Amino acid sequence: MKKIFHIMLLLMLCSSLHAVEKTSFNTLSKGTLKVGTSLTNPPFVQLLYGQKAGFEVDLLDAICKLLKLRYELVDAQASQLFSGLENQQYDMIMGGVLVTEARQKQIDFSTPYMNANLVLIISKLKNPNLKALADLKGKSVGVFSGTSDENSAQKMLDDHLFGRVISYPFGKLSEAIKDLEKGQIDALMTLSPVANSVIKVKRSFTILAAIPNVSQPLAFGFSKKNPALLAAFNQALKRIQDNGTYARIYKKWFKETPQT
Repeated sequence: MKKIFHIMLLLMLCSSLHAVEKTSFNTLSKGTLKVGTSLTNPPFVQLLYGQKAGFEVDLLDAICKLLKLRYELVDAQASQLFSGLENQQYDMIMGGVLVTEARQKQIDFSTPYMNANLVLIISKLKNPNLKALADLKGKSVGVFSGTSDENSAQKMLDDHLFGRVISYPFGKLSEAIKDLEKGQIDALMTLSPVANSVIKVKRSFTILAAIPNVSQPLAFGFSKKNPALLAAFNQALKRIQDNGTYARIYKKWFKETPQT
């Protein structure tokens, strides 16, 4: 009897360990997760030495292994991601996607994988006298169009905290960086993970300040028409968070352990 009990316990344990793989869900193409993203959005997604890489790419790779799925990254304009998801061009979207109340009415989101602040990058060479957020009054600030960053910048402009807001197409980070280096803009507003990846390369840049009271969750986006896929994805995401895989990937890209 004791032997039978141990066998049953082992079977239950194995069933629990493989629960993610047995979850039933559909994808647009059988066995493949089609993912809409921008390939110019470091450190989340980028082309690195000709290969698709990034923090979210590594997360996706680990999750898809648990779900026994291949994945295909489809490069797209940020403005096309949400409509493409609704029109079933993609199974999901990713690339530093902020969860907002307005977006939650349009699509579903995975469990957030991190919170990010909005920060301002400056060039120490071009603007050595900028020391605090208040010093940007009358100055020009770059943002990326179609993002919540742009909304925050516009509000600060309306409150006369900035002199001018210049919008760059999403994915044109290199263009904004060049303008910051040349002094054509005084600061660049972006998410803290993006800013940290930039200042590691551009040693003349620094983070001037974080935007007060603006910390938002980042997550993967899913169609409201496929709740089963979202549930399976969330289950796999929790698995990699629990088994240490998430922490290893986080440390690889951000050189620190994730906050709990």
